[in-house]
Amino acid sequence: MIIKYIAKCFIIIFSLLMVAYVINLTHLIFEPAERMGASSFWPVYHVTIILIFGYALWVNWMYNVTLESAWKNEWLSKIYIRTMLYVLLASVPVIFVHGLFVHAGVILMWGSDVDIELHV
Repeated sequence: MIIKYIAKCFIIIFSLLMVAYVINLTHLIFEPAERMGASSFWPVYHVTIILIFGYALWVNWMYNVTLESAWKNEWLSKIYIRTMLYVLLASVPVIFVHGLFVHAGVILMWGSDVDIELHV
Protein backbone atom coordinates (compact mmCIF):
# COMPACT_ATOMS: atom_id res chain seq x y z
CA MET A 1 0.00 0.00 0.00
CA ILE A 2 2.67 2.51 0.99
CA ILE A 3 4.89 1.47 -1.93
CA LYS A 4 2.04 2.22 -4.35
CA TYR A 5 1.57 5.64 -2.75
CA ILE A 6 5.31 6.42 -2.99
CA ALA A 7 5.38 5.23 -6.61
CA LYS A 8 2.36 7.38 -7.44
CA CYS A 9 3.96 10.44 -5.83
CA PHE A 10 7.20 9.79 -7.70
CA ILE A 11 5.37 9.54 -11.03
CA ILE A 12 3.47 12.77 -10.36
CA ILE A 13 6.62 14.67 -9.38
CA PHE A 14 8.59 13.28 -12.33
CA SER A 15 5.75 14.21 -14.71
CA LEU A 16 5.60 17.71 -13.26
CA LEU A 17 9.35 18.18 -13.71
CA MET A 18 9.27 16.86 -17.29
CA VAL A 19 6.32 19.04 -18.33
CA ALA A 20 8.02 22.14 -16.91
CA TYR A 21 11.24 21.12 -18.68
CA VAL A 22 9.55 20.70 -22.06
CA ILE A 23 7.64 23.97 -21.66
CA ASN A 24 10.86 25.87 -21.00
CA LEU A 25 12.93 24.32 -23.80
CA THR A 26 11.03 26.41 -26.37
CA HIS A 27 12.58 26.25 -29.84
CA LEU A 28 15.84 24.74 -28.57
CA ILE A 29 14.27 21.35 -27.92
CA PHE A 30 17.00 19.57 -29.88
CA GLU A 31 19.75 21.60 -28.19
CA PRO A 32 18.87 21.35 -24.49
CA ALA A 33 22.42 22.05 -23.27
CA GLU A 34 22.36 25.49 -24.87
CA ARG A 35 18.99 26.35 -23.33
CA MET A 36 19.84 24.98 -19.90
CA GLY A 37 23.10 26.94 -19.94
CA ALA A 38 21.24 30.23 -20.18
CA SER A 39 21.14 32.22 -16.95
CA SER A 40 17.37 32.68 -17.14
CA PHE A 41 16.48 29.00 -17.57
CA TRP A 42 16.61 27.78 -13.97
CA PRO A 43 14.58 30.56 -12.29
CA VAL A 44 11.92 30.30 -15.00
CA TYR A 45 11.97 26.50 -14.72
CA HIS A 46 11.33 26.64 -10.96
CA VAL A 47 8.54 29.19 -11.34
CA THR A 48 6.98 26.98 -14.03
CA ILE A 49 7.01 24.00 -11.66
CA ILE A 50 5.29 26.02 -8.95
CA LEU A 51 2.70 27.38 -11.40
CA ILE A 52 1.86 23.97 -12.87
CA PHE A 53 1.49 22.50 -9.38
CA GLY A 54 -0.73 25.42 -8.35
CA TYR A 55 -2.82 25.07 -11.50
CA ALA A 56 -3.30 21.36 -10.87
CA LEU A 57 -4.38 22.00 -7.28
CA TRP A 58 -6.78 24.74 -8.40
CA VAL A 59 -8.39 22.62 -11.13
CA ASN A 60 -8.73 19.68 -8.74
CA TRP A 61 -10.30 21.89 -6.08
CA MET A 62 -12.75 23.36 -8.60
CA TYR A 63 -13.68 19.84 -9.69
CA ASN A 64 -14.44 18.87 -6.10
CA VAL A 65 -16.37 22.09 -5.44
CA THR A 66 -18.49 22.08 -8.59
CA LEU A 67 -18.91 18.52 -9.82
CA GLU A 68 -18.42 16.33 -6.77
CA SER A 69 -20.27 18.32 -4.12
CA ALA A 70 -23.91 17.84 -3.27
CA TRP A 71 -25.80 20.90 -4.44
CA LYS A 72 -28.79 21.95 -2.38
CA ASN A 73 -30.27 24.20 -5.06
CA GLU A 74 -32.32 22.52 -7.79
CA TRP A 75 -30.98 24.91 -10.44
CA LEU A 76 -27.38 23.96 -9.67
CA SER A 77 -28.13 20.27 -9.50
CA LYS A 78 -28.21 19.97 -13.30
CA ILE A 79 -25.01 18.41 -14.59
CA TYR A 80 -24.61 20.73 -17.58
CA ILE A 81 -24.81 23.81 -15.34
CA ARG A 82 -22.20 22.37 -12.98
CA THR A 83 -20.00 21.39 -15.93
CA MET A 84 -20.11 24.89 -17.42
CA LEU A 85 -19.43 26.36 -14.00
CA TYR A 86 -16.49 23.98 -13.55
CA VAL A 87 -14.96 24.86 -16.92
CA LEU A 88 -15.26 28.58 -16.21
CA LEU A 89 -14.01 28.46 -12.63
CA ALA A 90 -11.17 26.07 -13.44
CA SER A 91 -9.87 27.71 -16.60
CA VAL A 92 -10.40 31.48 -16.35
CA PRO A 93 -8.22 32.05 -13.24
CA VAL A 94 -5.47 29.84 -14.67
CA ILE A 95 -5.49 31.75 -17.97
CA PHE A 96 -5.54 35.10 -16.15
CA VAL A 97 -2.64 34.25 -13.81
CA HIS A 98 -0.59 32.73 -16.60
CA GLY A 99 -1.22 35.78 -18.78
CA LEU A 100 0.03 38.05 -16.01
CA PHE A 101 3.19 35.97 -15.66
CA VAL A 102 3.76 36.10 -19.42
CA HIS A 103 3.24 39.86 -19.34
CA ALA A 104 5.70 40.24 -16.47
CA GLY A 105 8.21 38.03 -18.31
CA VAL A 106 7.95 40.16 -21.44
CA ILE A 107 8.46 43.33 -19.43
CA LEU A 108 11.50 41.88 -17.67
CA MET A 109 12.95 40.48 -20.88
CA TRP A 110 12.52 43.57 -23.02
CA GLY A 111 13.10 46.04 -20.22
CA SER A 112 10.24 48.27 -21.26
CA ASP A 113 6.53 48.52 -20.69
CA VAL A 114 4.33 46.51 -23.04
CA ASP A 115 0.59 47.08 -23.41
CA ILE A 116 -1.30 44.51 -21.38
CA GLU A 117 -4.04 44.52 -24.05
CA LEU A 118 -1.62 42.67 -26.33
CA HIS A 119 -1.47 39.76 -23.89
CA VAL A 120 -5.10 39.72 -22.86
